[in-house]
Parts: sequence; structure tokens; C-alpha cells
Amino acid sequence: MQFYKRNAYITISKATIYKEASMTFTKTTTLTAALAFAALLTASMSLQAAKVTIDNTRPRYDTNGELMDAHDGEICCFDSTYYFYGTRYNNEDGTSAYNRVYCYSSPDLVTWTNHGDVLPERNIPNSKYWGTYWRQHVNYNERTRKYVLIGDLGYYWQLHLYAATADNPWGPFALQNILWDKTVIDFDPFVDEDGTAYILGINNFNPARIIKLTGDYLHWDSTASIADPPFGGDAYTVFKRGPWYYYGTGVPLYYGVSPNTFYKSSNIRGPWAGPSCGQIFIGQGMCVPEIMTPTGPEHIYVGDDWGAWKGCTLGKACDYVGIGMPIQFDASGNIVSRNYYADSFTIDIIGKPSPGPRAPKNYALGKAVTASSSQESGGWSKDFLTDGKEFSVSRSSPTCMGWRSNGSTGSNHTEWVQIDLGILRAIDAVELYPKVWNSKVSEIYNDDPNAGEGFPKSFSVRVSQDNSNWTAAGQVTNLPNPKSLPQKVSFTATLARHVRVEMTDLATVGGQYVAQLTEVKVFEAVAGTTVMRSSDPSISRPAFGIRAVHSGLSTITIRCSLPRDASNGACRLTVYDTRGRLVRSLAAASARGETAFAIQGLAYGRYVFRIESANLTMQAFAMVAIQ
Repeated sequence: MQFYKRNAYITISKATIYKEASMTFTKTTTLTAALAFAALLTASMSLQAAKVTIDNTRPRYDTNGELMDAHDGEICCFDSTYYFYGTRYNNEDGTSAYNRVYCYSSPDLVTWTNHGDVLPERNIPNSKYWGTYWRQHVNYNERTRKYVLIGDLGYYWQLHLYAATADNPWGPFALQNILWDKTVIDFDPFVDEDGTAYILGINNFNPARIIKLTGDYLHWDSTASIADPPFGGDAYTVFKRGPWYYYGTGVPLYYGVSPNTFYKSSNIRGPWAGPSCGQIFIGQGMCVPEIMTPTGPEHIYVGDDWGAWKGCTLGKACDYVGIGMPIQFDASGNIVSRNYYADSFTIDIIGKPSPGPRAPKNYALGKAVTASSSQESGGWSKDFLTDGKEFSVSRSSPTCMGWRSNGSTGSNHTEWVQIDLGILRAIDAVELYPKVWNSKVSEIYNDDPNAGEGFPKSFSVRVSQDNSNWTAAGQVTNLPNPKSLPQKVSFTATLARHVRVEMTDLATVGGQYVAQLTEVKVFEAVAGTTVMRSSDPSISRPAFGIRAVHSGLSTITIRCSLPRDASNGACRLTVYDTRGRLVRSLAAASARGETAFAIQGLAYGRYVFRIESANLTMQAFAMVAIQ
């Protein structure tokens, strides 16, 4: 019996129930060993065994409440956590050069945490290749101790394979090289039990060839012969169960529930027996991962349901991943012919949450925008500034270009846009997206000759709690045209409801000064402790701020410090949740020097602690997670 430990297998026996992944033991198929192993895993590795319902009737959402816009990728298991790597289409059809590679994690295939864009650097060193990113697959290399991401890169139908590496499954991944410079579309990497890596389906449709990779998984091994199985197809998937390798092919660009064909072999290079027909799965094949259950490992088919988006106002972003019921095998290792698709089904899954950082929420999404001026025609509108589309869309209806200041002028001037977050939020960054016209199926990175047109050369970010008193948060000056690259302004965590971007040095478009943006995002302050201290130079020692937070069984103690020369300055502690709602408000009559506040009955979660001195008008913030 086998369980994933990163991308290597743990094999177990009755005598030795748990060992590290690098050690191999005799195989057993007894239910007793399986149950004992699952119980010991749960106890020793803090795994969660949960009965969950897989729902294939609607798009999936992450723990931020945002649509999982991720496709044509892979679900795999590293250190008992399930990771989904997919291509973010940004509400388009996926043929754009502005796709992003996103990672989500889950302990149970139902609750998904967004880890954001895991391939932030888009350029391969010393390479002529760029373009669309597709078909993301990740494996762990025990030799190099690196996670290796392999995917498609290039023009539509003229794609090549790139390789990138990271130290953690949640990235960030750094591009290394072009692994295969011949045409390829759908493929599936596979790492055997001895650590040898292969790529199957390297040539789309026919033949479905197999290549071996070098020990670092970054190049194909040109010394090894290329195997050409006598079949072709689309959307290749490969997995191993016991002594058998299974090689699956699907129907090209199939929508909805689809038939699939699997071949079987005792050797990764063939010969392959089959096909074994009659299996019905959902969508175009992505992968067949192994999952952990209390009774042993199971294999499930995962596919893209390309027809799900029809009728959805969010377009292709509504396409979602379909998860099939566990695959059944007969005594000879053949896949049992049956329908593995179900609108929903219940399953027990063992797993644990990822320790990786969660991507911050975009608090600006869907929020109201006001502006100094706004062109409300030709696909431009201030409402498009927070619609979630990261580049200008020209193939959709209606056309959504973003925001453009109203009327051109021959003189430089100031324009501004302002977002009302609705309630007080703990924030620490604002990101601006330049105008990028997405118009051609075969477009490549920065193919739009006018990418970044109208992006301001200098701008500042200001925040306010009441829309009257404003605080400078950050600024950018003398910025060259960013082309398609978004520009982020990070600052110390603060509480704010209103965020304003003031553009003081505009670029020219057609000889006139205008401002153009596709999207503005406002990010929540990440978990951890961040302190904002007063900038008043007259205040010297000791530093004003929250010193420590101690969590007991029922009482949380917050220690803070005020200047000792404060004349009877009262100190107030205010506690907010991450939605900006008031939780507690406490005051100390005299707060010179060190002061301690004790709070009882505070539930687990993340909070913003604010202390302030009335007579010195000083305040400090701390982002604290109570666990």
C-alpha cells in the first residue's frame, strides 16, 4: 500500500507502520495495516480525517470567498496536503499571454486556500521564448530538494515546455529554462518510485511519445531513447497503482462528461495493453492523483469541464475542475468500466492544511469607485476599475477597457480615483494594473504595442477612515512605462475605509495628457505582527507600540508602551476583527511607561489591536493571530 510523502511514496508493513519517505519497506495490502497507518498518521502528523461532499455542479470558491479561476493544471499531494496548480485566465478564454500560474491548497479537496501567483517572474533567462502559460504540473525532486514546475509556454498551438523550481510547494517558482523546444500541448509528467522522471504525451495527438528527464527534472535526457506508443489522443494522464502503469487519453477539447481511454503496462516505456474502454469521466483530463482515505489510497480522475461557463456572466472563469469518484480496479488491475462522474458524492479524505501563506484578499473587488473625472463610453468606466479583470478585455461583450480620465488636455494635471471599501479594513498594499489590450488569439507577452499607455508617471496612495482626514501611505515617482506589469505600493499596515490614488504626473496619449488604468486592488494586511509607530520627531524614547501579546487558556494579555514623559496620558486599546468590526474597547486611566490590558473570551482568529494616547494623538497597530 502506498501513500504520498511529497512526491515519493511511503510503503509500509505490519512491522513498521511509519517511516520517512526516503526509506522503503515491504508492501502489504492488509486492511489492519492500512487502518493502523492512517490512525498513526493522524496522531503523529496532525492530519485531518474528514467526511466531505464533492460538488461538481458549480464553480469552486477559495477561503477568501473568491472564484477559483484556475484551469488545465494538476492536483497533487505534498506532505499530506493537496495542492492544485492551475492557469488563471482572468475571465478570458485562456489564449492570452497574460495568464497567471496560481496555487491553491486543501486538506480535503473542498476547502481551498489561495496562495496566489506562484510564478511572478515571467521571463526565462537567456531565452527567446515567451507567451501563453498552460498545463501546470509540479513534482518534488528528492535529489535536489526542489519542487519542479513544468508547463506549456509559447503561442497558441505552438507551445514548448518550460521548467521552474521552488523551495516550497506554494512557491514562488523561478523560471530556469526551456525543457523541450519542440511543439507540445497536452502532457503529464510522472515520477517513478526510484525518482526517475518522465513526460508522457510530449507530442500532441499522435504519437503520444514518452521522454525521460535528467536527474534535476530540468532537461530531457537526450541519451535515452524516445518511446512512441502506438496511439495518440489528447489531455494525457498517467499514474501508477501497484505494479501497473496507466496511460489515459481523452477526446480533444471535450465539453461536459466525456469518455476516456486507458492503457496499461508493467513498464513505463511499454508495451501498452488496451485500450480498456467504457469509463465515463468529467471534462478534459488533467491528472489522476492519489488521495489518502482511512481505508487506504484511492485514485480519482480530475478534468476541466469546459462547458460549465455557458450562461455565466463571468465568462470562462466559471469553467471549473470536475472531480470524479474513486476509480475501481478488478483483480487483474484493469479499470472497471463504469460512470465515474457524479453531480456530488461523499468521501472520507485524510489530509492537513498547508503551512504556506494565504494570498491576501482584494478588498476593492466590486466596491464603489469615484473619480476626479471618468470617460463613460467606448468600454471605459470607473465601475470597471474594481471588476476583477486584470487587463483590458476586447473579445468579450460588453468590452471592458478599465478607467480613463474624461477628456484630453494639452497640459499636465492631477487626476484621482477613490475606492470605498464599505467598512474599516486592515490593509497594507495597493496594486495598479496598466491598460493592456487583449485582442489576438496568438498574442505574446507585451504584444500590444500600446501596453501601459496612459499609466501615470507619478502617483501617491492616501488612506482615510472617515473620508475627511487623509494619511499618505506611499508614492511612486518618475516611473517609465510599465507595459503589462502591475505596480504595487506596499506600506505599513493600517486601518482604512477609503483609499485614494492621486496621479500627479500624467503620460500622454495621442499628444494629450490622460490617465488610464485597467484595475486597482487593495490588499488586506497579511497575518503576523506589524507595528506602525508615530513619525513625530519630538517623541523619542521609549518607542510607542505594542510590546507583546501573551495568550493563556482564557485571558489574552496585551502589553504596550507610552513615553514616560506623557502627562497623565490615558491609553485606550481597541480591538477590531479583520472585517473592521469593533470587538473590544478598553482604557487605562494612567498609562505612562508599560501598560498591560487583559482581555477575556476572545475567540480564535485574527485581530487588529490599536492603542492610542489621547493627549499625544499617537496610535499603533498590531496584526495578531490568536490560535
